[in-house]
Amino acid sequence: MKSRFPLRHLLVPALVAITSMSAVMTPAAQADTTANSDVRVATAVPPLESMRLTKSTGAKVTVTPEMQRNSLSVIDTIRSANWDGVSAAEKERLIVISLMTMAQESTFFTNPSTRVPNRDNDVGPFQQRSLVGWYADGATQAENNAILNGIPYATLTFIEGHPVGVKAPGAAGRLGYVIPGVFQKKNWRTDEMWKVAADVQVPASKYRYYYEHWRPVVEAMVKALEGVASPATEVTPPTAEVDPPTAETVNVYTTAGEHTVAGRNWRTTCEAYSGSIDRCRAEIWSTQVTKVNGNFVAQNGWNFNNLTYLPASRTQWAGHPFTIDGPFTSSGREWKTSCADDWTGPNACRSFIKSNVIESVLDAAGNRSYREVEDWVFNSVVTFSD
Repeated sequence: MKSRFPLRHLLVPALVAITSMSAVMTPAAQADTTANSDVRVATAVPPLESMRLTKSTGAKVTVTPEMQRNSLSVIDTIRSANWDGVSAAEKERLIVISLMTMAQESTFFTNPSTRVPNRDNDVGPFQQRSLVGWYADGATQAENNAILNGIPYATLTFIEGHPVGVKAPGAAGRLGYVIPGVFQKKNWRTDEMWKVAADVQVPASKYRYYYEHWRPVVEAMVKALEGVASPATEVTPPTAEVDPPTAETVNVYTTAGEHTVAGRNWRTTCEAYSGSIDRCRAEIWSTQVTKVNGNFVAQNGWNFNNLTYLPASRTQWAGHPFTIDGPFTSSGREWKTSCADDWTGPNACRSFIKSNVIESVLDAAGNRSYREVEDWVFNSVVTFSD
């Protein structure tokens, strides 16, 4: 999959595998848990305003900026996809079908309960089963929960279906069996859109038509959002030549979606931090070592890397410890911030938290061991637009 919009002022530094992470308390400033690596700057999405739209039932609904951001992620994912034999007009049809479905299944992925498995073990914007051997290929359900909560992945899986990639008791089928998506439905181009959605989602018969209730809302929203970039992208002029992103033009810290850069797998999600500031969370597939019952245990999975607060004016951050040089304490934890240094440049500040981390040690004989140490761990970066 590729994004439509390149990023300027982009530098992807050398990537560092996370080998340890300890649980930390977040400060009142809403920082997240620890990580290590570098980060650079992207352009924020223009502020969105709530829309008051009408369902086919006549009911009025408020489509919030968060709903619009999540919908933009779906729109960009579909328009950027390369599917043989699928026209631009058919992609627009897929957008409406997908958003009707996401609206019904998760209220445009703003219902907090949809981020954790329900009694059927369904999770995410399209409520896809997170058991091992279903819609994602993680080794554990926890890994699958994280994968299926990614809007680009869930969108493509809803449309393309998913071949079973992990053999497990209770799997959807044998290895290679394709759990049907839109493309596996013979008449997806011609059937009524609510029927396509219902055929993929297979709700109880009395709920099948409910997807249609959202169609007027979705069509009005898509029209209103035309020309607005997805989170963590920037719009180029309509006449500009846009090159497909490569490992050199993807910013793993601010380009939403899953990326492979320098042989490492990254996953980035972006959301509103406040009414006018967005932030992106970057995760990397890596080995995390934790201490369990006195033993060091290594496990592969998606691990937090860092937060990036996208550019906003300095006045919006006035007095915030993330933008003031020096140490501070929050929730009993030690923090420190560095601004306008050689690493950040003049328009950013980065913050660190003091944490107990697990360090990997290799002796002269080549034997690996682990030990706990206290260290400053990079957590987040705030970028300024002025």
